[in-house]
Amino acid sequence: MQANVLKWKLNEGKVCFGTFVRLGAAATEILGYGGWDFAVIDMEHGVFDFPSVEQCIRAAHVAGMTSLIRVPEPNPSYIMRSVDAGAE
Repeated sequence: MQANVLKWKLNEGKVCFGTFVRLGAAATEILGYGGWDFAVIDMEHGVFDFPSVEQCIRAAHVAGMTSLIRVPEPNPSYIMRSVDAGAE
C-alpha cells in the first residue's frame, strides 16, 4: 500500500497543493511529476467511469501523488469501488 502523501503533509502542518482532474490518466501523471500533492478525480461533473478512474489512480500513484475521488452521488457502492481501486 502506498503512503498517503497528502495525509502525511497535513499532519506535519505543511501546505498542500492539488487540483481537480478532468483530462485523464496522462494529465494526472503530469500533475504528479509537476509537484502537485493531490488530485481530485471528478466523477460527478467529469466524464470518468470506473475503468478510467482506475487508470488515473495508477497514474497518480506512479507520480507519487495522492488520489481523491469525487463520486457522482453519495452511494456506498461508488465509495467502496473508489477505495478498492486505490484512491485515498
